[in-house]
Amino acid sequence: MLDDDKTANYAEAMMDPDSEKWQSAMRSEIDSMGDSQVCNLVDPPDGVRPIECKWIYKKKKDIDGNVHVYKA
Repeated sequence: MLDDDKTANYAEAMMDPDSEKWQSAMRSEIDSMGDSQVCNLVDPPDGVRPIECKWIYKKKKDIDGNVHVYKA
């Protein structure tokens, strides 16, 4: 972990004891992009390199420091 609020990458998120919550956050984000029609996932044509993306993992905490949202 980088600090109490951020996870460095996917591999680290999946090794975290809260990996199910990270997976749920990623699933929610993908569903949201689909519902908003932000992009369409398609198979790339031969010889074309797809655009890469980077997940940012962050724990949102309440005033008492308790995690209430896992954001991906």
